[in-house]
Amino acid sequence: MAVFNQPWNDHPLDWQILQNSPIALYFRREAVQHDITWFRGQGYDVFHFDCSLWTSEQAFHENVATDLRFPDYYGQNLDAFNDCLGDLEIKDDGGVLIVLEQYDQFVRLNQKTAWSILDAIAQQSRIHALLGRRLVTFVQSDDAALELDPVGACAVMWNPKESPKSSRER
Repeated sequence: MAVFNQPWNDHPLDWQILQNSPIALYFRREAVQHDITWFRGQGYDVFHFDCSLWTSEQAFHENVATDLRFPDYYGQNLDAFNDCLGDLEIKDDGGVLIVLEQYDQFVRLNQKTAWSILDAIAQQSRIHALLGRRLVTFVQSDDAALELDPVGACAVMWNPKESPKSSRER
């Protein structure tokens, strides 16, 4: 479903968000609720997390493992989180919306882990999009001045034919 067929000036909300990043930052809760309603109406499955309950990285892993229905073998570390996001079931008609409410509290607790979570989501969203599936995340902050470092950066890679360094040697 990842293809958008609307005219250039009439793109829906999911396209407006995904064109720049699969992660959108929100301050006002009523704005979050309004957009959640729109996404539900478009067939998105919504997973909502109250990040103020994440008092540790372990609490985060336990919460997402249960709510996102990760397999029993989930390793409860950031690499396993990234892997399981890649296997997240996303239906063809609609998508998945992850809502991270009060994320600023978790950022203050563990900035590096908070960034790594968003980075993994952004990377996996891009991979899901290649398969025609949509993964979008809302990050709600009670801190209107919250700034997050860029996520989902891609390295510039050698093309597949010249990927091994030995294939570029003369």
